[in-house]
This record gives sequence, structure tokens and C-alpha cells, in this order.
Amino acid sequence: MLSEDEVRRAPQKIIQVINWSRECGLKSLIFHIDTDLPDSLISEITELRDLFGPVRVTLYSPGGKSLLHDGSQLPDIIIAVGMSGREEIVRSVREIAEKGIAPDDIDGKMLESHLTFQYEPDFVIKTGNNHLIDFMIWQSVYSELFFTDVNWQTFRKIDFFRALRDYQLRKRRFGR
Repeated sequence: MLSEDEVRRAPQKIIQVINWSRECGLKSLIFHIDTDLPDSLISEITELRDLFGPVRVTLYSPGGKSLLHDGSQLPDIIIAVGMSGREEIVRSVREIAEKGIAPDDIDGKMLESHLTFQYEPDFVIKTGNNHLIDFMIWQSVYSELFFTDVNWQTFRKIDFFRALRDYQLRKRRFGR
């Protein structure tokens, strides 16, 4: 989870983290960039297109979804710019209501089937400070969280590996 300022100061860091993830054999990776003005940032990210390498990169923004790079190797990369978890849940509830589904027939599985991001991340790394935003708020309820005071632009491979090592040492409880 990144801020717009962090990405603007070090856009190539995304490429580095993707490469580190490939080295570790990670299957998927989601970058969330918090911004109220996604359009200008999307053009900067799109400029990185030729640097993504052999991975598949999908960009999500309030304007929709687009494929930035169609590689075939893992990890599968998602870059979400200016997306809000609260807005995602509200949109999902509206979709369900528009279908005329009776309130008693609505459950968690139905809501999940209408979410934009139908993933449950195992691990969330937050760089730069210690507060979360609402991105994937429903999906990440059982995710392991890692906060580092290292800013995005100075985030190094050793910091990434420390986060992964911390995750490996944890005993997942999934809310129990």
C-alpha cells in the first residue's frame, strides 16, 4: 500500500519489487497506490510498460481495468490506483440491490462474488508509516500485516526479505 507521493518519487521501485518477487517465486503481487487523482499517476505507471519483463500486469483504477503487459510468467501483478475498499463494497451492495435479491438471501459469499478484487492476500506490507487505508478491507481481514518505517523510495531488497522472513515465522490464525 503506497501513497501517490511515494510512487512519484520512485516509480522504478515497482519494477525492483516485481523482480525480487520473481526471485522468491511469489505467485501474485498487488500494489495499491492511494491517490485522489489517479489519471496523472496512471500515465506514469504506463510509461513503465516496457520494463515489466515476462509478467502479466493488470491496472485497476476507478475508470476500469486494463492490461498493461501480457507476460506469461509469475508473479501475476495487479496495480490498483486510487481504489477504495469502502467504495468497492458500496458498489457491490448496489449491484446486488439492482438485481432485486431479497435481503435474507444476501450473505458473505454473495457480496464477495461482486467485489472487484476476489483475492484474499496472505500478506500486506505497508511502507513509510503505520496506518492502513481501506483498500481490500473486506478481503484482507485475515491477512498478516507488516509495517516498516522505511519509505518506498529507500525500500531495499533486504527490507523486502526481512518482511518475508517475518511472515514465514508467523503462525497464521485466520481470525481464530
